[in-house]
Amino acid sequence: MSMAKVLAENGHNVTVVTSLKPHVTHRNLNHIYVPLTEKEHAAHEASIANMTERDNSNMFRALFHMRKEIYIANNINFNVMKNQRVRDLYENKDNKFDLVMVGFCFNNFQIGIAQKLKVPVVVATSMFPSKIFDPMLGDIQTQSYVPSMFLSMGKGQVMSLLQRIKNYQTISMIEIIRYLIDIDNANYYQQLYGDDPTMPKYEELNKNVSLVLFNSHSLSEGPIRPNFPGAIEVGGIQIKEKPDPLPKPIADFLQNAEKMVKDGFGLSMSLLTLEEKPFHDNIKEVLDNPKYTEKVKAFSQLFRDRPLTARQTVLYWVEYVLRHHGAAHLQSPLVHMSFIEANNLDIYALLIFFIAVVWVLFKLVFKFLNHFKPNSDY
Repeated sequence: MSMAKVLAENGHNVTVVTSLKPHVTHRNLNHIYVPLTEKEHAAHEASIANMTERDNSNMFRALFHMRKEIYIANNINFNVMKNQRVRDLYENKDNKFDLVMVGFCFNNFQIGIAQKLKVPVVVATSMFPSKIFDPMLGDIQTQSYVPSMFLSMGKGQVMSLLQRIKNYQTISMIEIIRYLIDIDNANYYQQLYGDDPTMPKYEELNKNVSLVLFNSHSLSEGPIRPNFPGAIEVGGIQIKEKPDPLPKPIADFLQNAEKMVKDGFGLSMSLLTLEEKPFHDNIKEVLDNPKYTEKVKAFSQLFRDRPLTARQTVLYWVEYVLRHHGAAHLQSPLVHMSFIEANNLDIYALLIFFIAVVWVLFKLVFKFLNHFKPNSDY
């Protein structure tokens, strides 16, 4: 919603489709509010409660819980897309749109509405760049030096052998979960658009994304990783450009307690085993020890030191896509290449074949020459 407000404040007419009651208003914002049913609301509330109450220390269990929560969320998203007011956006030929922005959390099937409207699509997400977005941006092999979302590392820290093994396991598990979620997404897409022969196959959707806007800032938050031109970081879009006199809560900028502790911003405690005395002592430690304040101040300075603010960056790049009719030139060829092509496996196969042929020919020639070698008996 922060990005929609930025666009509206700068003269763009923005239509927002949401299942949550809108809290942001502007004369250029048009809301299509599809409220949750009682059943959906109960499932949504239960999903949130489960996230806060369970122990996520077991990464594998946490990932499978995440899959269930995303399934619940995507069922709601699917019902929103079936709503006639949403369908009218593309069925009513008098409607004219220039671009679609999709809020992303494993809901790829919703990108299809941009194809129905025949306009470019920008994906906006609260996540940081990761392999989850490889189908949209391209696959850079970073497992050996970029930690996954479940592995907390200090900025610039090199992973040990055990950490790289854990990172590989985590990324592999995320890929499995993504594959399972993708099956659900393909089913939703088929139900929504399967009767339209002009629509691309579900597998092609990710290849038509112009930009991905990430609510992250790798220079200050880490991890450092290579990015494609179509990956734009706008971390802090929800933070005021002119801060209030009192510092905002640390939780506004940091996504998990383990990373907060690693970076020296504070202390963490398990919600499931929380007791009054240790809780009080930790609060006193953070408030009274100046090292935490200094760390946060240093982070804030680094976070804000950029050529454009997060809001200015969103505005510039969305308008860039509009100016250049989808900005297809930003897209990496990797998006359109198979795994074999992207990793030169076909070249390696040809090279091995060539070496094998040369070796066989060499042996045949040697055998042939040896056959005609004169006897050396005296």
